This record gives sequence, structure tokens and C-alpha cells, in this order.
Amino acid sequence: MDGDYDMALGELHRHLPDLDIGGFANRDTAPPKTQKTLASAVFCRIAQNIG
Repeated sequence: MDGDYDMALGELHRHLPDLDIGGFANRDTAPPKTQKTLASAVFCRIAQNIG
């Protein structure tokens, strides 16, 4: 796994500890549902910080 990708996953886990990011272990095979779940969680966190 690429170092930058590994670091990004670590930061996601730090900021969203309740989100299971196991599906992203391999960036080339992350399934679409996992990608949508992550995008939704990030959007919700951004909306919470704005509101």
C-alpha cells in the first residue's frame, strides 16, 4: 500500500473512529458501496462542523 494512502486512511480513522474503513485496505478494489458510505460520513461530518 502506498504511504500517502495509508496515512490518509489513518487520518480518516482518527476523525471518524466509528466508521469501518476496512473495505479501503486496497485502494484499487474498494467497492462502490464502501466509497459511498465514506463519502456520506465525510459529508455529515462537514455539515456538522458548519451548522
